[in-house]
Amino acid sequence: MSIVWRQLMLALLLAAAVAGSIWYLAEYRPKQTALQAVSDEMVDPWSARFRNVTKPRANVYCGEVNAKNRMGAYTGFSRFAVMVPSGGKPYVVMDDEQRPSQLLVDWCGASG
Repeated sequence: MSIVWRQLMLALLLAAAVAGSIWYLAEYRPKQTALQAVSDEMVDPWSARFRNVTKPRANVYCGEVNAKNRMGAYTGFSRFAVMVPSGGKPYVVMDDEQRPSQLLVDWCGASG
């Protein structure tokens, strides 16, 4: 009975490890790649703060980011969208209050 129990526990641990790896590769890494791409667009990338980050469709992340300007002050949250193609470079679209991006609206909807 002890050998069967050990084999069962080993199989469960292996299944959990595989499931964790799949989640990391499918969800966590692309999201972190997207957030890093948005941060890289900021004057002070280390100051970027994110909120309302969603994944409305495959390979697309939408949300809001707030970062410091050249004077060191936070500028307020702006909408963003990022497409992260598998194995490719992320494409970042930032919202412009004077001229909202149609691509951002298409990917994320009217309200972000």
